[in-house]
Amino acid sequence: MTPALLTALRACAQDHVLDTLTDTCTIQRRGKVSDGKGGFVITYTTLASGVACYVAPQSAMRTGEMVVAGKITSLSDYVVSFVTGQDVVDTDRIIWNTLTLEVVGTRLRTNAILLQVDTKELK
Repeated sequence: MTPALLTALRACAQDHVLDTLTDTCTIQRRGKVSDGKGGFVITYTTLASGVACYVAPQSAMRTGEMVVAGKITSLSDYVVSFVTGQDVVDTDRIIWNTLTLEVVGTRLRTNAILLQVDTKELK
């Protein structure tokens, strides 16, 4: 397969993927602001809003679990999918509908069309 053909196929597939991203969200980036006393306060500012995404409960995706305090606990509550290249890092928050989700990890494979992030719901 030639590089040009691979690029064309990826573009076609990415167009199709955009049709499956039926949700929208706001991405917030963590920052630090001086508290005036030599310390700082953690703040979140909007990085992007109206971002195309698809949000699925973790149970609908591959599950990952660990034992915490003697109980089996999921590693994430929701998986949020974006087009590869979307600026999302492990310290971001995603606002979707009425939920605030904290990014806990990313799943990006070589030649992937989607960027998937694991999130925990802040309650």
